[in-house]
Amino acid sequence: MAAGSDPAAFSVQLVECDRLAQRVRYDAHAGFAGSVRQVSPGKLRSRNLDRFVPLRQELDLVRAYLFIEKERFEDRLRIVWEVDEHMGMEVMIPPLSIQPLVENAVRHGILKRAQGGEVRIRIVDRGEYAEVTIADNGVGVEESAMRRFRDGQASEEGRGIGLGNTDRRLKQIYGRGLRVDSTPGQGTTVSFSAKK
Repeated sequence: MAAGSDPAAFSVQLVECDRLAQRVRYDAHAGFAGSVRQVSPGKLRSRNLDRFVPLRQELDLVRAYLFIEKERFEDRLRIVWEVDEHMGMEVMIPPLSIQPLVENAVRHGILKRAQGGEVRIRIVDRGEYAEVTIADNGVGVEESAMRRFRDGQASEEGRGIGLGNTDRRLKQIYGRGLRVDSTPGQGTTVSFSAKK
């Protein structure tokens, strides 16, 4: 989502991608249709109004987004899931707190490399909280852009809106926002902790 957490923009993306899916093989379309049913615009709007949603619902949204991107970019995009599945319903997180991080990793990290790369989604049970980490081996972020992010400013290209919005919401809810570590040419890791 270009706007980070704008359900209307995501709905438009879903419609456009449904048209794309109609041009590919039937089984891909069937998989896409299942993904769309998981995150239909009505469900997305109602979920986005809630202060918290089950982790499983947020991960359904991430899976739908990644299904679309895998269909578009095929082997250029590799996804690794490391998720403690037992946390799916017991952990409640702010809606649209993981999907913008994954989208940022795909669009601004991996797809900026001709050969593509890997996005790793890691969610670990740490007792009183879940640690959410999105890591990519993409192009990384220059130090000047990292400074702008830490100072609460969007990048000169207008990127980073989703990260900034997510960071602000996490700070409001948990008192602590995103932790971002990046090395130009090697990739970026973004993480946050969600109380259980």
